[in-house]
Amino acid sequence: MKNKPAATPHPQPDGAIPAQISERLRALLHDLGNALEIVVQAEYLLSNFAELPAEGQEWLGLLRRGTQQAVELNQTLREEVRRHG
Repeated sequence: MKNKPAATPHPQPDGAIPAQISERLRALLHDLGNALEIVVQAEYLLSNFAELPAEGQEWLGLLRRGTQQAVELNQTLREEVRRHG
């Protein structure tokens, strides 16, 4: 017996995200923002209060850049959902 594929909502004619999906995306993005805030604060604490060796400083730089990129991506996704939701 074959499993029937799950129904996927079709895009709205005007390009809007269906309301149910938009609400779920907003909730997930909110939770992602909260999780990112913890990482941002940890990066701040490490850069201001930890005495790290050179290799630790390199990793801190990677953490800083990755964190900033994740925050920017989260913001871009929020804007897209807001615009099309």
